[in-house]
Amino acid sequence: MWLFSGYEQADSIQVEAFMDQQYYSLLQVTSLYLKMGPNNRLLSFIQFTIYLIILGFHWMIVVNATLVIFDINMVLFSQSVHFSLLIQLAFILPICFLIKHKNMFMFHKMLSYEFFDYQDPPIIGEDYLRSVMAKENRRMFLIPVGVGAAAGAVLIMAPIVDHNVGSFDFNRTTNIFSDNLPYRYAPYPFNVKDGFGYYFALLGQMLCGLLLTVIIGGGGFLFLKLAQNICLQLKILHSSLDNIESRTEHLVKKLFGSIDRNKDLYHDSHYAYCYTMCLRKNYQHHQVIVSAFKIFEELASIPVFLAYMTGTIVIALSLISAGSAKELPGTTVASMILCGVEIGYMFLFSVFGQRLSDLSSDLRFKIYSIKWYLCDTKVTSNLKIFQEVTLKPLTMTVGGIVPANMETFSTVMNSAYSYYNLVNAFDGS
Repeated sequence: MWLFSGYEQADSIQVEAFMDQQYYSLLQVTSLYLKMGPNNRLLSFIQFTIYLIILGFHWMIVVNATLVIFDINMVLFSQSVHFSLLIQLAFILPICFLIKHKNMFMFHKMLSYEFFDYQDPPIIGEDYLRSVMAKENRRMFLIPVGVGAAAGAVLIMAPIVDHNVGSFDFNRTTNIFSDNLPYRYAPYPFNVKDGFGYYFALLGQMLCGLLLTVIIGGGGFLFLKLAQNICLQLKILHSSLDNIESRTEHLVKKLFGSIDRNKDLYHDSHYAYCYTMCLRKNYQHHQVIVSAFKIFEELASIPVFLAYMTGTIVIALSLISAGSAKELPGTTVASMILCGVEIGYMFLFSVFGQRLSDLSSDLRFKIYSIKWYLCDTKVTSNLKIFQEVTLKPLTMTVGGIVPANMETFSTVMNSAYSYYNLVNAFDGS
């Protein structure tokens, strides 16, 4: 079966041990990568099924609430739509990653071997590039953490602030919803005022909020980790091409003992041979990067596309809430927090999509900077092939139609504002 095909490989245990080292238990907890070995398969499917039942049940409740709230208050309606979209996203993410289970395994298998080994000599500046990536990783980790903070604020604090500070008449909702739950605008099909029904609903809301936090936050962190590693490999390839002459000289000394500086090095047979060997490693490294990028694009295509679509609507709905600060101050502040998190996520996707495209485009200019005009015919023909391969930049296309870049980010922000104006006009009429 396709889902278990990765376990036919002898190194599956080593790769999953590497994944545990990189993410601790994050992937297993979020169901973004379930261990499908014989010992873990049953527990993984039980966990996956429970997650989908919890999220699916609460999605139906929130959608039902959305239909009821529409005639009561536009701000509460926008918040309910907001929640339904986020729950829907958290529901779909584990399914997408389960379908692409083998892709996750293959990418991390490449990552566990550090994609490509230039062997000797080490690439100049590689350690510095890795340290910069680690620092950026720590900063970017604040975005998934922000998801947790926003979820807590929305689920717990917003209704409390609305009831104690806001001017909204909650008598309009008392007969429909329960006021004793953290999220009050949920019409349960059973009694939740007290007893078992209350504790069941309370536990369900807590679990749903927790799953929203860890799945969406974990998905953002995973995207960050994978995209950063591909960017790092492109930067290492750039550095390798920048220092190809020093690499060639090192290889000549290693294989042939010395370099005759009196000769024209580019027409020296030993130097030309080593130069070709160094370039061949660059070709191979580039092919590995392209393979990793294709795997990454397949993994991220649907989740990032859904995030863009969800973000466009959520930002517009959050802007609608801005006009009700006096009536529902808690909901207004919570919506603004979630809006900021959504913008942060889409900015994250767009920045790294743009970075991948820019780094792959710059690779062509790096090849131009090589002194190809001094090389022999064989080296020159190989360089032309390499240039032809790099003609098309690595553009991350999500959903098969939308490029993940800063232009798309601008389009999403403009679309959200246009949608906000449209809803305001409809509400005013």
